Amino acid sequence: MEHNNSQVTSYDTSAIQKENRQSWVKILSIWMGLIFSTATMLYGGVLGTFLDLGHALLAIVCGTAILALLSILISNIGADTGLSCYELMKYFLGNTGGRIVSVMFISVMLGWSGIGVIVVVEMMALYIPFFATPLGFALGGIGLNIIFVGTVWSSFKGLSFFSRLAVPIITVVFVIAFVRTGQVYGLAPLFEKVPVNPHSFPYVVSGVVACWINAPLQAPDISRFSRSRRDTLVATILAFVGGATLVYGIGAVTGVATGVDNIPGIFDKLGIASLAVVLILLLTWTSSAESLYSSSLAFASVLPIKRKELLLGLSFVITTTFTMIDLYAYFTQWVDVTGLFFCPIIGLFLTDYYCFRKKYTLPASEIPAAISIPSIIAVAIGIATNLAIADYGLFVSIFTTSGSYFVLNKYAFADKTLQAAEAAANAARE
Repeated sequence: MEHNNSQVTSYDTSAIQKENRQSWVKILSIWMGLIFSTATMLYGGVLGTFLDLGHALLAIVCGTAILALLSILISNIGADTGLSCYELMKYFLGNTGGRIVSVMFISVMLGWSGIGVIVVVEMMALYIPFFATPLGFALGGIGLNIIFVGTVWSSFKGLSFFSRLAVPIITVVFVIAFVRTGQVYGLAPLFEKVPVNPHSFPYVVSGVVACWINAPLQAPDISRFSRSRRDTLVATILAFVGGATLVYGIGAVTGVATGVDNIPGIFDKLGIASLAVVLILLLTWTSSAESLYSSSLAFASVLPIKRKELLLGLSFVITTTFTMIDLYAYFTQWVDVTGLFFCPIIGLFLTDYYCFRKKYTLPASEIPAAISIPSIIAVAIGIATNLAIADYGLFVSIFTTSGSYFVLNKYAFADKTLQAAEAAANAARE
């Protein structure tokens, strides 16, 4: 089959070919667009209530380092194979299992995108009362979603171009906020403040990781465009240890200084309220565009349709619906439930590729297994681990899922996909 993998048609489920791979600079721009989000900054502010500022910043560094490590390991899979996250999941979950989990991830990504649009429209309503009316809210939500979809119309190319424009502006606003914090409150006194809601250090590190635990799973969607593992390594380290640490850290410093847990309130106390509009819009725009692109890849993997217009249109309809129904009040419980699956899926990703790599020589379209019993059991064990262990259960769940899957898949159940790959390799040698 001939594969057309141009930047415009990269919604196809086939691998991105070498001639269409991109530099680490463009890979980094996509990562930064994903990580630079309102949720990251806000959670950074919350961390300042859990620990004193010095330990909070240390917890941020530790948490982002863990995220970077997990993302690098999974990014390498995308760089090696050129496949999206959702195609790769079929290798260890089976065709049907991969589609089920993909739908779960789609709902989370588009849900957060819809909520982000709500935040922006409500921000706009503070300055333009029309957007506080039902008609204004609807028109604002639809209009923003159209703009966000338009950003990813040309796939990786559009995402990279917009991120390279938005990320420097966001960074400048962060620097201004940091400087203003020093001018208004001073920095040294912030390190002496006692946390108002103390928690253990492992709990806070775990929270930093949990806030972006979906990022390692989205890594193949970005790294499949990478020219090499080296480019993937450089881009991922800079994105997490540099980008995520910056956003979390600015959130922690400004939150501790002002005692406020929302961006408009923080920026108002810093005397730069107008910049809050710019920041929230760009943070929402970059992260929502990433979600729309990734969800379109998921739809391409789940559904028989592959046309960009239909895939992005479906993503637009769903995220706009989430915006119109003011999803947040009903959405957090669903995120909590699906979040239990993220770490176990990471464990499966790592174990399956690095221990049973031969199966990845088989095209994803030829995977014979519908459901993987070892995966189901291993995920259940991982979820139970997460629920049973306080503070750092999500870390341990990666290892319990990984270990149980390895034993079950190697010794207890026949891996049909691995067997098919070995049979194909033997036939090729003959």
